[in-house]
Amino acid sequence: MTNTILHKTIDSPMAECEEVLRVEHLVVEFRSRSRGEPPLRAVDDVSLVVHRGETVGIVGESGSGKSSLARAIVRLVEPISGSVVVNGLDTTGFSREKMRPVRVDLQMMFQDPYSSLNPRMRVVESIMAPLRIQGIEGTDARIAELLDMVSLSGGIARRFPYELSGGQRQRVALARALAVRPKVLILDEPVSALDVSLQAQVLNLLIEIQRHLGLAYVFISHDLAVVNQVCDRVAVMYLGKIIEEASTTSLFLHPQHPYTVALKSAVPVANPVGRAQRRRIVLQGELPSIRVPPAGCHFHTRCWKAKDRCRVDVPLLSTSALDHTVACWFPEPA
Repeated sequence: MTNTILHKTIDSPMAECEEVLRVEHLVVEFRSRSRGEPPLRAVDDVSLVVHRGETVGIVGESGSGKSSLARAIVRLVEPISGSVVVNGLDTTGFSREKMRPVRVDLQMMFQDPYSSLNPRMRVVESIMAPLRIQGIEGTDARIAELLDMVSLSGGIARRFPYELSGGQRQRVALARALAVRPKVLILDEPVSALDVSLQAQVLNLLIEIQRHLGLAYVFISHDLAVVNQVCDRVAVMYLGKIIEEASTTSLFLHPQHPYTVALKSAVPVANPVGRAQRRRIVLQGELPSIRVPPAGCHFHTRCWKAKDRCRVDVPLLSTSALDHTVACWFPEPA
């Protein structure tokens, strides 16, 4: 298999099909055990829409709230407000038992495949687990089909996770997520634990499966180079908020939030001429505490464009161009 990542077909008609996931004004907080400490607001009023056959990327530094958003969507953590609508069904307030049938349409693939697989279960048992939970019969033919779909041989089925390579474990995790034929996959840093050549193989596999099945992906990543190649749209998060969202083409050609401009400037450039012409922006200071974020625009403490208004007033997401929204008082020109 090639080590070059296939480019996603951005103008695929699938990306204009039915809505399969809608997140509205989602808020996630974690309470401190220390008396008097304010809660940590990991996700702050986030809204997102995903359509069939579409890949929506969520990018940002560690601590920006990406993984908390992913876990709240699948209800591994409970949001304190907002709603998640899966395939037309509003899951707000659903108990764990009531969420069970929803998980047929909504599955998650984690960053570390070894931790997400039970070390005492063989591959076949891990893949069968979601089928058994949903009361679906798991046949040998279905297991063979899933292993073939993720480019694994049938002999893998009897092995334990410790007998597999990192790339093989991640493919098993993908096969398990696909077992119940979901409509949406939440992919939380699915290739960050793999080396570069294996990353390309797994990403190509995800693209091919999406083309075949028409799945929707929410792709969590800190790697903009990967996001540029596999996503249709991108939302940029900073301290729990989405601060810019646009089609991938628009975001990379005309980033408007200073934070996005800085992230893009860090993407490796293969062409020596382009590398020499690029303006590299190094953000000053550390990411502020998400428990006590700065007043006004959360990014103003690291922003080279910050003015007095940025320190006081919170900018809201507003449309700056077709299919491009940004939360900034002084955005880059479109």
